[in-house]
Amino acid sequence: MGGKRGWRLAVLTTAWLLSAVAWASPDPSAAVDLYAGGGYDSNLFLLVAADPDSPTFRPYSGGFLRLAPTGTLALSGDDLRLELRAATDVRQTFGSGTLFIEDAQLTLIRPELGPFDLRVGVTGGRFDATTDDSLRFESAGGLLEAAWRLFDSWRFTASYRLLGRWFGAPAAIGVTRDLAQDAGLRAAWTPALGTQLAASAGYLDLRSAFDAQSADTPGVTGRFDRFWAGLDGVHVSTPGLTLFASVWAGTLRPDGGPADLQLGGAAGVSTPIIEGLEAVLRYDGMIDRRSANSAETSGFQHHVITAGLQWRPGTARRAPRPSSGPSGAEAPAVVDGRVHFSLRAPGAASARVVGSWNDWARDVAAQVMRPGRAPGTWEVRLDLPPGTYRFQFVLDGRAVRPPAATRYEVDDFGGEDGIVEIQAAR
Repeated sequence: MGGKRGWRLAVLTTAWLLSAVAWASPDPSAAVDLYAGGGYDSNLFLLVAADPDSPTFRPYSGGFLRLAPTGTLALSGDDLRLELRAATDVRQTFGSGTLFIEDAQLTLIRPELGPFDLRVGVTGGRFDATTDDSLRFESAGGLLEAAWRLFDSWRFTASYRLLGRWFGAPAAIGVTRDLAQDAGLRAAWTPALGTQLAASAGYLDLRSAFDAQSADTPGVTGRFDRFWAGLDGVHVSTPGLTLFASVWAGTLRPDGGPADLQLGGAAGVSTPIIEGLEAVLRYDGMIDRRSANSAETSGFQHHVITAGLQWRPGTARRAPRPSSGPSGAEAPAVVDGRVHFSLRAPGAASARVVGSWNDWARDVAAQVMRPGRAPGTWEVRLDLPPGTYRFQFVLDGRAVRPPAATRYEVDDFGGEDGIVEIQAAR
């Protein structure tokens, strides 16, 4: 009954989200990406269980092949975006069958609400292991996220997620269902273009419902909580090489028992091969140390190494609506090592340029355009490192399509972004 109630709630929430976005004159779009690769996992079934002591854990260590396609459909208007994302993650192991992970997420996004971006959504999915039917489960839940942009280089994000799982063979594992609540805070700082540092903290509360036999077993607890805090960083070098690293520490505490101490981290690198295709190499690791008062005599470790190809062909959509923006602009040009943006908008009281080089921030003083030499024109020069960027102009608080970019790409909100390419100095 719990699973049915969860799916009813998901359907009702979906209907509400669809009605909320219907008034926004939406434009449809679609995108797809695909990851294909393989690697080695020392504790593959920690995907299902929080730790090896869980009744839903099954031991496996070894190699695997992975195929993970993801598709996104969206309806976008001037103020709202409704996004449906569906993903499948298939992992073929060498000794423990095949794992199927499927999930879908429907999200309503309200961007640029002052300095805030808001997201609310519902999620659902399923997990299946071909060699162990007792691990099969379905899931449903919801999410709420708010992002706050502060000054030129700070971004704060708060999130809350609720997820319930209903197991297909409770008699085999002793667990009928569980419910997880996950809350997190993140502060990201961008000291320079292409570089971001962030501090994060999170808390997870998981409660499991056992069948009658397992509930009477001494020492079996149906609840644990986990707290963690960490740092991460991303740097994109001039050739497009992306470097990523993170480290975190936390505790894992069963209800009424001593806490485990955990330390983990990740490191990765990706590099473009051709347009839309990247090679990716990544390591994730975690070490758990039991408390001295724990009934368990030792902790556990989890190490994952993956390598593969990530393909992102881009976004397909119907032709965007004609822009009502200004005309008579010049294409961006590099002048004395700086990128010169200009346009003619004689009726505007203010103008600025925004772009993907700093996550479309609107409150950067250096991006405010000033009246040009010719009447009714606006211009600004920016120091941007070599690379390819999307950009738009903002006139009196309203984003408009760049009228004279060298080329364009469709965006997610019913229009087009201009593209500016900056070559490295020879």
